Amino acid sequence: MSVTGYRLGGQTALRSAELIPGRVTAALSFRGGGLVTDDANSPHLLADRIAATIVVAGAETTTHSFAEQADALDAALT
Repeated sequence: MSVTGYRLGGQTALRSAELIPGRVTAALSFRGGGLVTDDANSPHLLADRIAATIVVAGAETTTHSFAEQADALDAALT
């Protein structure tokens, strides 16, 4: 199963991949927010539990700090 999330749904897509790795084989976050936070359940901190293929797409111009989070998320997922 594949999951796709837009904005806050992007965080949900990655969390779904972490919570049900046997069923989610691909997860897409489009302009997702909250992918890198200080929370213990932040998707980037749980990346080692994700077996699915992950695609994260951001925007060049946005009101939230995706560019700042991209490096931390990339490091966690690779």
